Amino acid sequence: MQAKLLKYAKHLTFASLAVFSGVLQAMELTGNLGVTNNYIFRGITQTDDQAAIQGGLDLDTGFYGLYFGTWASNVNFDGDRGYEVDLYGGFAGNFWDVDYDLGLIYFAYPNQTDIDYTEVYGTGAYTFTEGVDFNTGVYVTVSSQENTLNDSGSVYVPLGLDIEVPLFGGFGVSPFGGFWVVKNGPDYEHWGLKLSKDADKWGEFSVAYEQNNVDGLNAREPRVVLFWTKEFGF
Repeated sequence: MQAKLLKYAKHLTFASLAVFSGVLQAMELTGNLGVTNNYIFRGITQTDDQAAIQGGLDLDTGFYGLYFGTWASNVNFDGDRGYEVDLYGGFAGNFWDVDYDLGLIYFAYPNQTDIDYTEVYGTGAYTFTEGVDFNTGVYVTVSSQENTLNDSGSVYVPLGLDIEVPLFGGFGVSPFGGFWVVKNGPDYEHWGLKLSKDADKWGEFSVAYEQNNVDGLNAREPRVVLFWTKEFGF
């Protein structure tokens, strides 16, 4: 009997290892690095119009679109220098030709005082025709610390269009915008236009025009933002 139990345990161990190996093979870990002359988030500079170095990691579990990730950047709020760390997770997939993404994201600012907040989000992208994609979404603040600009209940809605232009080897044209309904704060809109070029192993190079209509935050003063980003696998 003991020999049978040992034989059964051995088979069970091998089966467990096979399942675990299959799970690991289904997972995909990717990373990204970026440099910009001005970190702008939803139309507002996060670095006092200074440069930023950014990077993140993303894990696709291979389980029904479940993913997790983190992303970080330096920030500068009116001379208060620090860094931002985002933690997020959700489910992504395709339904009726719409690429959807449902998740939760936590914005942490360890060097700043009580400005962390959490959002739930849902986004979608639809391809009208080859090379023309429309994207939008809804982000809702569900918790926030006392010094956060956007209190719980604030809602942000982005709008964008991605167009592939088959000239000069191909580049992208992306008009974009959004509006933020800020609870207990100033509501505002922002808009812009981005040109991007995929340089294959050298990453992606982009230039964008950005503008917002927020009083006290250089409203109606356009900014030119330069990006370089690079994605890589492990």
